[in-house]
Amino acid sequence: MSRYTVILLCLLGASQAYAAGGTLTVVPTPPRAGRAVKLQYAPPAAGVQAGKPVKAVIYLYSDFAWRPDSLVLKPGAAGWQTTYTLPANCAFAALRFYQNPVGTAATTDSLAQQGFYFVPRDKQGRKLPGGALGEAIFQMPSLDSQVPAFFPRRGTPPAPAALAALLQEELARPGASPRQFVRPYLAIEHAVLGAGFKAQGSAVLAPLQASLPEAEADLIELHRIYQYELKDEGRASQVAAAIQQRYPHGTFARQEAYSAFTKASTPAQILQGGEKFLVDFPGREIDLATSGQAHLYFSTYRLLANTYFDTGAYARMLAQRPLWDFKLENELYRWNITRAYTFKTVPLDTLYRVATVLLQDLLAKVGDNSYIERGVFTPAQAKAQAREQLDKRLITHLALLYDLHKDQEAIGYFAHFSDQGRYADATTNEVHLHLLDRLHRPADVVPLLESSARANALTPALTTRLQQEYQASHKGLAGYDQYLASLRSPAEIAELHAEVERNLTNREYMPFALEDASGQLVRSSDWEGKIVVLDFWATWCGPCIRAFPGMQMLVDKYAKDPQVDFYFVGTMQYGDYKEKDINYLKQEGYRFKLLLDAVDPKTKHQDQVFQSFVPFFNSSGIPRKVILKDGIMRYTSEGYSGSPSQLAEEISYAIELLKKQ
Repeated sequence: MSRYTVILLCLLGASQAYAAGGTLTVVPTPPRAGRAVKLQYAPPAAGVQAGKPVKAVIYLYSDFAWRPDSLVLKPGAAGWQTTYTLPANCAFAALRFYQNPVGTAATTDSLAQQGFYFVPRDKQGRKLPGGALGEAIFQMPSLDSQVPAFFPRRGTPPAPAALAALLQEELARPGASPRQFVRPYLAIEHAVLGAGFKAQGSAVLAPLQASLPEAEADLIELHRIYQYELKDEGRASQVAAAIQQRYPHGTFARQEAYSAFTKASTPAQILQGGEKFLVDFPGREIDLATSGQAHLYFSTYRLLANTYFDTGAYARMLAQRPLWDFKLENELYRWNITRAYTFKTVPLDTLYRVATVLLQDLLAKVGDNSYIERGVFTPAQAKAQAREQLDKRLITHLALLYDLHKDQEAIGYFAHFSDQGRYADATTNEVHLHLLDRLHRPADVVPLLESSARANALTPALTTRLQQEYQASHKGLAGYDQYLASLRSPAEIAELHAEVERNLTNREYMPFALEDASGQLVRSSDWEGKIVVLDFWATWCGPCIRAFPGMQMLVDKYAKDPQVDFYFVGTMQYGDYKEKDINYLKQEGYRFKLLLDAVDPKTKHQDQVFQSFVPFFNSSGIPRKVILKDGIMRYTSEGYSGSPSQLAEEISYAIELLKKQ
């Protein structure tokens, strides 16, 4: 007796369980498609949580497609029950029972692993088209992505012979053809033949090749196998031609046209090809929703806009704005405006005209939910992502307006920050202060300074100004430290301190000697009894440079402390690295003790000492702060938060902890 026959006999009785525990009775037996069935579920002993209803999700395979539905059961004398009418063409049905929301960990819901399936019959007691296929797909969910991911495991996957038996049963129906279910048919053949699929692929595909399927998605799958798995260029070309003929503006043609124009090598070719693509394949919302090719339009709009910008065709770029959503326009502002402002590649007046139009669009489109993406962002996460991105664009725009002395215009944009982002960036807080001074608004200065302190986002200039304002209003600095501490949230301080404590370590490092700015050797072995902070940096590293104001605050704070010292180790430079580092620090006015990392004789890279520490970090990124004490690395952290005061507090707390040990 075959495995399939055994399964069939079980299903004729009532239902088949795919997880141990509990029973399901389906009446009538066998159930009839298009008729009402009574479902009576007896859960395992002590399995039901008091006070919560028992629910089920039922997945129905009808007309070779899955459709979900929900059930709520009522308690009865013999368990939980409900009545449900099966669709007229329902060939296969599966249920999973639960009490907690779907997706909750199974350990919190003992019913979450309780699942059953059954195969309805027609009036003559026969399986419906798709019955055997649905059973095969359900037992191996990887065969069809429509099967829900939250179903529990089915146990050991069926053997290839069992899958083959189910597939052959489906094909044995009068009038049955693989054209009706191309993708699961091919997936089952893959599972049955395994590595032998490549050798036998042509024979497997012969029934499809003789009479091509109608659905474009099936034709595309057939083409994919010919092209990439069987490497059969001839048959792949035949299928491609059939797709283009039947669906000249479909998914396949759209992808082919996109691939062709993105191979362009000159700006003129990119613009010509991209504009033609949008004419031939208009990116209307319904097309994107049904084709799954939204990324093609995102990339096309972005490539066109970037090329317009780079070639100075700003009016042509802005003319496309009605086609853009927030997600795309945010990326265009980030890549074009922020980059041009940072590297001064476009005159500020010209940049302002383009940037202002884009930013006004972003303000209008921020709530369009364009970041919603299944498996990536929920609606709430998408909203938060959009707000965070808008805050970043506002920071750039305010810096641009400040440089152009458009003070009144700039001050109005602060109202558009999110609650989380309004005072989060220390540099922008300093810009805000200068704008208030230039606009002669002294009453707003102290509230800004205090809000910046609460966010722990103070620059040295803001810190000095806050002290000056306090001194002026209190006729001295008595009580200033307590006042400053009162502005901070105890919970936030505790969180920062906990993060510092997590980064404490206790690792011996390789002693080293490095040259300083004057050419003298500085040896780590001479630091016995001291707490030494190393800052690994490079002139090309933006975050390294932006962290320097906070590091200067630390250097100044501990300038008279004989227990603490700071060294700034220039690393990973090229060319005359000594001159680059010395000139940069001199030009910017930082009062730092410079050390120059040594050149590794094997790799010829200027990073020998930094690389000796890298195994401790599991990362090779900079900026990297390292604190040494008595030949041991005691603390390390990577990156820069964007706040000088937060950096200063972090390193200060680490130093003070080490002083006590």
